[in-house]
Amino acid sequence: MAKIKYRFKVDRDLCIPAMACILAEPNIYELDESGKAVVKKEVTLETLRELARDGDWVVVESEEQIYERVLDSAKVCPVLAIIVEIEENGEWKRVYPE
Repeated sequence: MAKIKYRFKVDRDLCIPAMACILAEPNIYELDESGKAVVKKEVTLETLRELARDGDWVVVESEEQIYERVLDSAKVCPVLAIIVEIEENGEWKRVYPE
């Protein structure tokens, strides 16, 4: 099965403690000491392989079904604070929010 390389982050300026992302994917997100969502230091989703951290971005590679779960977890955020980009031809392309 083909792997997808993508990156995602929580925009801390937009984040409010709604916790929708944590309820959707508790293996990806947690609240930090200020009550805002962050990507866990150790993401525990099957087939998701963390490649790097670049500032707030978490660069990962996974099968499509896991990518879809990350994308769905971004879509439940009421303030669009989770940004997802996919790598295409060596460039990052915004997938969500558009």
